[in-house]
Amino acid sequence: MINVAEKSVDQERWNKLGTERLKKIEQNSEDYIISDCPIHYLGCYKELIELISPIQGKRILEIGCGTGDFSVWLAKQGAIVTGVDIGADLIAGAKVLAKANQVECKFQQGDITALQFVDPNTYDIVIGLSILHHLSKADVLKAVRECHRIMNAEGIAIFYEPIENSKIFDFIQNLFPAGKRGSSCYRPSILQRSAWVKYIEVLDDRTMTNQELIVAGRGLFSNIRISPYGFLHRLGRLIGNYHCNTLMTFDAFLFKVLPPLKYYSQSVLVEYRK
Repeated sequence: MINVAEKSVDQERWNKLGTERLKKIEQNSEDYIISDCPIHYLGCYKELIELISPIQGKRILEIGCGTGDFSVWLAKQGAIVTGVDIGADLIAGAKVLAKANQVECKFQQGDITALQFVDPNTYDIVIGLSILHHLSKADVLKAVRECHRIMNAEGIAIFYEPIENSKIFDFIQNLFPAGKRGSSCYRPSILQRSAWVKYIEVLDDRTMTNQELIVAGRGLFSNIRISPYGFLHRLGRLIGNYHCNTLMTFDAFLFKVLPPLKYYSQSVLVEYRK
C-alpha cells in the first residue's frame, strides 16, 4: 500500500528533479534540443512507436510526463500533445523544454486519477511510461477509468510497466544483490536484513502483475493486450547495462520458442482499446 506520506515524499523527490532540470535548461537550452526519440532504450520502443504511428496529427496525452522529453519529441513529429504530471516543478521544466525546442506542447499539472480539466472523448492516444506502479491499486483503477473517459471511440491507451508475476521467482532473484554498491540503483540481498529494510523503506513504487493490469481494464475496454519484455534482461543489473540490447534480443527469441517464459518477464506493454 502506498500511503499519503509516501506520496508526498515521492512528489518532493520528483519536484526536486524538475527544479534541477529547469535550472540546467535555462542555463544552456542548446544542450536540450531533442532530435532522437528519448525512449529508444526501452524494450518496447519499436512496438510502441508502431502502435501510435502515424504520429502526425494524432491527439496524444502523456500521463506522468515528467520533464516532458517524450511529449516534446512527439510534438516534433506533428502530434497535438498534452503532458500531465503531479509535480509543479516538473511541469515548469517541461514548458521550458518545449520552448527551447520551439514546439507547441501543452503541459498541465494534475492528478492522473482525476483529470477534470480534460473533456470526454478527447484523445486518440493516452501513454503512460512506468507510472502506474507508483500508484496504489485503488488509484490504478481510477487512472485507467479516466483514460477510458477521455479517449475517443477509436482510442488506445498504452502503458509500459515493470511487473513481477511470480512471488517465488521474485524471492529467488532478490537473494542476490544487484547494481553498484552506493549507487541509486543498488539493491541489496534480501538476506542482508538491515540493508533490505532500509531499501524497502525508501522505495516509491510497488510490484504489479499482469492480472492487476487486466482487471484494471476489464469491463471498460473491448480489447486488452499484454506484450512481455525482459527475462534475461534482468541480468543487466548484475553484469552491466551495456549488455542490455543483447539480452533483449535473446529474450525475444526465448519468448518465441518457450512461451511460458513470458510469465516471468520483467516488464510489459499493455494496450487498452475501446
